[in-house]
Amino acid sequence: MTRKTEIYCDGGVIGRNPSKMGVTWAWCLVENDDLIRWDSGWVEPADAAQSPLTNNFSELYAAVRAVIDNPDAKVLFTDSQITLYRMTRSKKFNGIPNWLRRKALKIRGMPVKLLAGHPTFKELEQGFADRNRNPVSKWNVFCDLKCQEAAKDFQAALRRKADNQGTQNKGDLK
Repeated sequence: MTRKTEIYCDGGVIGRNPSKMGVTWAWCLVENDDLIRWDSGWVEPADAAQSPLTNNFSELYAAVRAVIDNPDAKVLFTDSQITLYRMTRSKKFNGIPNWLRRKALKIRGMPVKLLAGHPTFKELEQGFADRNRNPVSKWNVFCDLKCQEAAKDFQAALRRKADNQGTQNKGDLK
């Protein structure tokens, strides 16, 4: 049996787009429709050397990270048309820092397929989106959920940091 190894990726914004707080990313490696591994996280503006960060940044970051982390995969799926273009043929990288543009250009070559994002249960059942007839995938939904979890983790980390700073300052009160 031929192994069908695919990567799905998604990105998201923490707060409003563009975000001064940061963005989230996720990918999952799937083989013959079985989840092999996944990763997710967030990027803050200081880490990206750019502020604010946009959804387009997060989607491209997720795709680049997915391909770098899984170079033997056969195809990459994204729900971002601009990311598909940037990963395959576009020379336009407006709003993307040079370091990420260079990485995207360096790893071009893996086939990239476009999915419809945020499908309904009905669309997942039928396998395509009613609005544009693009395919949909439970793995794209999985990545979207991992982005949402990463945003919650980011916000919890911010609260812990604020709480710790508050605790340090309590000793100054007399």
